Amino acid sequence: MALASCTSENGAGDAVIGFGEAEYTFSEDQSGTNGYVRLPLTITGEPKSYPITFSVEAVMITDGTKADEGETTENALDNLVIFTQTEGLKYNGDPKSPACIEMYIVNDTELNGTRKFALTIKDVKGAEVGNASTVINIEDDDNPAYLNLVGEWTLTAYGLISEKEESFDVTITEGFTDAEIAANREECRLRCWGFAGEKGVYPNANRQHQAEWYLKCYKTSNDINIMIGNVMTTEAKFEVGTPYLHYATIAVSQIPVGTGEISFDSESLGISGLWYEDYNKITFTPNAGFGAIIAGNNTGTDYSITGYFMGDIYYNIVMTRK
Repeated sequence: MALASCTSENGAGDAVIGFGEAEYTFSEDQSGTNGYVRLPLTITGEPKSYPITFSVEAVMITDGTKADEGETTENALDNLVIFTQTEGLKYNGDPKSPACIEMYIVNDTELNGTRKFALTIKDVKGAEVGNASTVINIEDDDNPAYLNLVGEWTLTAYGLISEKEESFDVTITEGFTDAEIAANREECRLRCWGFAGEKGVYPNANRQHQAEWYLKCYKTSNDINIMIGNVMTTEAKFEVGTPYLHYATIAVSQIPVGTGEISFDSESLGISGLWYEDYNKITFTPNAGFGAIIAGNNTGTDYSITGYFMGDIYYNIVMTRK
């Protein structure tokens, strides 16, 4: 990165080199540049003489996880970015050839999420160091946008039974194991954890686990659907009179307003909705109720639907990020 030399040795000696921003964000594909990034440095003042020389160190920032089994921090960085030069960089004082760091972002086909690494200016000669470090964010171009919905949410809706506004916490996840996450990505769905609080409206209900349900998503649109016909939990203990003490299967149901009919049709699109482009709000069609029904496995009897609801039947559903 050598530039035209300047032989003056009469500079003020007050040159400062550093990064202009604390953080930069680039896309993995860097459309139109084949992954090439030219990150300029900021230089103020002037050295006593040129060139200003420096090196740069890159360190991967991790969250304690590894993208691949056995992957180290070093090869994670090598799989993400290739630098043209990191040592012996020079700035010769020519504004047409500013000091910069050049790199190529590796565009893979894996779903990675946003990855980060830190850059630090080191071994500077001819200048003081200002902002010595910055963070580079590399956004994955392979991830479908709906994965940005993962996080903590509050579901607010009108309760048909309570006849008032109800709300409860929901965690949207990709899944709890690598195998489950892979399967959910294949099906474009998200797993939701939490329904109607810890207990339902029945005093003898003792749910050992929060009920789970799914959102069907799409790679190319912000359409979203609450999937129906899925088992939410098999560990809800209900006492509904002797001999009806049983651990029941709770399944997601759809109850269109005014019909009084309960649907478990898992082939349907479920309860349709849209997520907002800021990923902070999801709204669903107001005329479809979202409920959880006990599908019985009573001793000596096989009830496909007993008709008991967990919590309430929820209409006018809106989810907002916490």
